[in-house]
Amino acid sequence: MPATTKLEVEGVAKALKILNSVDRTLAKELKAQLRASVKPVVSEARRNVPNNALSNWGSWRTPKGRDLSFNPTEIRKGIKYVQRVSGERRNSRTSRTIPLLQLRNQSAVGTIFELAGATTSTTFTRNIERRHGPPKRVLYKAWDRNSDKVQRDVRFTVRRIEQEVTRKLQ
Repeated sequence: MPATTKLEVEGVAKALKILNSVDRTLAKELKAQLRASVKPVVSEARRNVPNNALSNWGSWRTPKGRDLSFNPTEIRKGIKYVQRVSGERRNSRTSRTIPLLQLRNQSAVGTIFELAGATTSTTFTRNIERRHGPPKRVLYKAWDRNSDKVQRDVRFTVRRIEQEVTRKLQ
């Protein structure tokens, strides 16, 4: 399961559907501005991925052959935002709820690095914690530092679009 943090804005998914029927250009603008509001989180999270997590984290394959070698490039590629306009809720023990926009680390090894030590204590997890701090090292840390600004930007965008729709309907 990927590490995920979400931003929930009540009623936005429904409003976006209505907005699509009223003014597609405005709906596209809303989506673009919402994406822009979370870009700093994604950028910071990608910058926070170390080039080498542990000196002995070399080639690591699961019994089924899945490659879990530490590859910072793959981890950075896996950190992204996803827009869900359906408004469906998916609960996850490792997420902060915000449907509509989700910040994800879709890389398996990135999720291991992000959350290692959250539920177990092994030599591996103790070494990661000693070198990189407690679990929630990359994406969650970037979210925590930027969440207030993101939420302010989202609220501002929603209000502005709301005013524009009201103006157009009058």
